Amino acid sequence: MRKVLAASVAFVFLASIATEADAAQRKAYRTEAASKVGKKREPAKEPFPGLPNGPLQMVVSIGSQHATLYANGQRIEVAKVSTGTPGHPTPLGVFSVIEKDRWHRSNLYGAAPMYYMHRLTWSGVAMHEGMLPGYAASHGCIRMPTAFVSRLWQISKLGVRVVIARNDPAPYEFGHAKLFNPRLKPVADQVSELRPIERLRPTIAANEITTGAGTRPVVLAQAATATDDAARIPDAADQSPDVPKVVIETVPSVRAAQADAVSPAAMPVQSAQSIEAPPPPPAPAEVEITATMPAPAPAAAPAPAAATPAPAPAAAAEAATDSEPEKRDPSRAEPNKPLPPRNRAAEPVKKAGQVAVFVSKKEKKIFVRVGFVPVFDMPIEIANPDQPLGTHVFTAMAVLDGGARMRWNTITMPAEQPVARYEVKGTTKKAGRNSAPVPAPAVAKAPSSAAEALDRIKMPQEAIDRISELLIPGSSLVVSDHGLGNETGRYTEFVVLTR
Repeated sequence: MRKVLAASVAFVFLASIATEADAAQRKAYRTEAASKVGKKREPAKEPFPGLPNGPLQMVVSIGSQHATLYANGQRIEVAKVSTGTPGHPTPLGVFSVIEKDRWHRSNLYGAAPMYYMHRLTWSGVAMHEGMLPGYAASHGCIRMPTAFVSRLWQISKLGVRVVIARNDPAPYEFGHAKLFNPRLKPVADQVSELRPIERLRPTIAANEITTGAGTRPVVLAQAATATDDAARIPDAADQSPDVPKVVIETVPSVRAAQADAVSPAAMPVQSAQSIEAPPPPPAPAEVEITATMPAPAPAAAPAPAAATPAPAPAAAAEAATDSEPEKRDPSRAEPNKPLPPRNRAAEPVKKAGQVAVFVSKKEKKIFVRVGFVPVFDMPIEIANPDQPLGTHVFTAMAVLDGGARMRWNTITMPAEQPVARYEVKGTTKKAGRNSAPVPAPAVAKAPSSAAEALDRIKMPQEAIDRISELLIPGSSLVVSDHGLGNETGRYTEFVVLTR
């Protein structure tokens, strides 16, 4: 009995110890599981903590082999880069991001990986992930560390301005009377944009008050306009390609008669004592033919009351000239570029967006693009044509004063000094033994500062008004002595090559 009793006590003691150990183990497991769940539910970290709201700007320094990211004019981060070798140099100038591809591979160099690619030109210059040996080693692209470009990928968008220079210019706050400001539309213009029925609602309310609530309301007829249809139907460019259709109108004149019958100008407004508006005329006979359905023979159309004589060829040509703007020879201002490949994952077509303005001293013109699409160009006047303007990049940062003023900053690119060459036996090569330097051509005058350059430019008032109506933060104005770079083309903003 003593042995059995002792064995029972020992068993109970061991069981209690095991129970406590098991409870402790379960508690530790629950704590660990809860910590994992908490970690999973934590929000993703910001790519750049404390990033201010505002347009992004990137400045790449060839001499220092680093790139600096700015947001809303504030310096965010500096990253080491590797640019092009002397045999494959990285071009200097003003660019913008025109395409992004997370898993891009090179089309020129054996499908080499170019992940987190930000394309700057269609000829092959881009910012992407790559090896950084500590010196210029690429074929013209700008290699960046993975830790930086992967985070840049998350916040960058098409149109981000990229300035590539030999030194390291920085943006600074800038104000000038000739910089564009948003233009608020007058009240009359805002009212004119309303649909016709909206403009007549005050009159209808006044009639109801005058005639009393017991009378029958006035019935108004309204014809559908192209603007209303555009507001209701999605953009055709964003839809899948349309299937070709064959439409046969058996009564061509009915459509015109219907438009005249229901238009407000052709139909008088009935008084409060009228019964109802006249019923709409019957819809025109319209048959839609598919590929599997034979086309019926069109019915004979009734003879029109009075035949309208066709306009003379000269008059038609004159009308076409008045209704369409004069077309510019694209080879003079914007040379044709090879079309980008059509098998990209996302076609970089922007139908609306930031405004890009380029003032060229070489071409004596102002060019305007909206969302990578050319809008118009006009001639300008530049005072003191013998003095260089320099290259200045003005960026609209934020709207101030309730939409009446825009805050700007600017990046001024120092002029590229001509490099001295060395001549040996009639040939030009790098410096070597028994070689005599050939002096570089002297610069006649120093380029103007940003303020002086704007003071010398006289833009047409029409161009200023049209730009002001389209202006949004992120828009830019580039002033340069150079003309449109040969990289400027379809689906790009203005590419200005300074060297």
